[in-house]
Amino acid sequence: MASRFTSMMLIFLLIMAGSGFAQEPEKCNCTDIMRFVQQKVETVYAGFPNKVSAADKKGYDKMLKGLIKQSAAIHSIDSCYLLTRKYTAFFNDLHLRTQYNWEYVRQHRERTDSLKKILYKGTTTAARIRNTTAFKQLDDNTVLLILPSFEQNYKPIIDSLVKANEALLKAIPHLIVDLRGNDGGYDMTYASLLPFIYNNPYVVYYREVRVSPESIELSKEAMNNQELNKETREFFGRTVKILEERKTGFVNLAGKCVDTIRIEQFFPHPDRVSIITDRGTASSAENFVSMARQCKRVTVFGDNTAGIVDYGDVVWLNPPGFPFVELVIPTQRSCRLSELTIDNVGFAPDVRIPADVEAYKYILDRVKKESH
Repeated sequence: MASRFTSMMLIFLLIMAGSGFAQEPEKCNCTDIMRFVQQKVETVYAGFPNKVSAADKKGYDKMLKGLIKQSAAIHSIDSCYLLTRKYTAFFNDLHLRTQYNWEYVRQHRERTDSLKKILYKGTTTAARIRNTTAFKQLDDNTVLLILPSFEQNYKPIIDSLVKANEALLKAIPHLIVDLRGNDGGYDMTYASLLPFIYNNPYVVYYREVRVSPESIELSKEAMNNQELNKETREFFGRTVKILEERKTGFVNLAGKCVDTIRIEQFFPHPDRVSIITDRGTASSAENFVSMARQCKRVTVFGDNTAGIVDYGDVVWLNPPGFPFVELVIPTQRSCRLSELTIDNVGFAPDVRIPADVEAYKYILDRVKKESH
C-alpha cells in the first residue's frame, strides 16, 4: 500500500519546474485510475455489501459502465478526478472519496479551488461554522464551549481549556457545547470533557472489519506505532493474526456487537448540558453526540447530524503513478446497522431549532423558562 506521504518528491519536482508547469494538469490514463478506484472500493469498502445489494447491482453496473466509457476520452488528471468523484458519490458516504493531498492542493490552490466550485456547484459544503475553539461565560449560570473540530491537533487546545476552567465547570449549573460544523477527527480528542458530560452508563456499538490486504496493513501500521501504548500495540498485533487467518468477509474483533460503558470518575456539575448540532456535525463529533445523548443531564438542540458514522476507520490509497491523488476508504462498519441506520440520516436533536433562530438565546430563554 502506497504511503500518503510519498508525494513529497513529486511536489519538490513541481516546484523546481516553475509555477507555469506546476499549474498544468498532469496527463493520465483515466481508465486505469477508474479501474483502480473501482477495484479497491469493491474489495475494501466496508459499506459496499450493504450499498450494492442484489437489488442495486443492475443500477451500479450501469453507472460504472457509463463512467468507464467516459474515462477513455479523458486524459487530464483534473477531469479524471471529477469522474472518480462521480463514482464515489454513488455510495452517498462522505467518508468514501477521492481527493488531492494537502501538499498538492497547496501548490495548485487556484486550480483545486476551481474544482471545488464544480463539485459543489459554486456553493460551500453546507453551512459549516469554523469558529475558533473557545470557552466563554454567557451569564452567571452558563458557560459555552465552542468545538469546531476533533482533529488530533485540537486535543491539546481542548485539554488546556478544560483544565484552565475546571473549577468553574465543577460549579456552573449549565454548560453549552457547540458542535456545529465539527466534521470530526479522533474520539480521543474530547476525552478530557467526558467527566463533565457523563453521569450514567451508556451503550456503544462495536465495529466489524472488512478483511482485505489494506485493512491488514492498517492494523500493522498501528501495531508498529511506538506512540501507542504497549496494550494497544498488542491488540493490533492480535488483530493482524485474526484478519490474516480469516482472509475474507467481516470480523468483529470485540466478539460482541453491543457493550455498556461505565466511567468511574465524573463530576456532578454542570447540572445541565446543552449540545448544539447541525448537518455539519460529523464523524467523531457524531460519536460524541451518540454517547452524550444517552446521559440524563444532556439535551441536544439544533438539527440532525451528518449521518456518516456507520462506516469508518479509513485507509488512504494512491492510484499507481499518482501519489498526490488519494482514495479514502472506510474499512469498518458499525454493528448498529442490524438495528438502526444512521447513514445519511444522522442523530436527531431532542429539540429542533430552526436555522434562522439564534441558538444561544433560544437555549438560554428555554432554560430560564423551565427553571421558573
